[in-house]
Amino acid sequence: ERHLTLPVEVENRPNDTILHIFPSEVEMTYYVPIGTTEEYDPSLFRVSIDYRSINTASKSCRVMVTNLPEGVSSVTLNKTEVSVLMEKVDSRN
Repeated sequence: ERHLTLPVEVENRPNDTILHIFPSEVEMTYYVPIGTTEEYDPSLFRVSIDYRSINTASKSCRVMVTNLPEGVSSVTLNKTEVSVLMEKVDSRN
């Protein structure tokens, strides 16, 4: 069993919107094959939310595991949903 803290990334975000995510990181717990001694590069793991699936009523969104290295199994996240604050920016500047 291994643990890793990852930033929550955003997919499909419009250019005129800034998202503030709370919490901005989640902890992932995962299993590796027995006998594996090498550490996996953290850049091989990815968690994200999809802008298009934000629930505007509750201002929340489900966290998805979007990339894992081969051999990793039984993945769990300490947070499966995050709060989102949306801020529109002036795209004319």
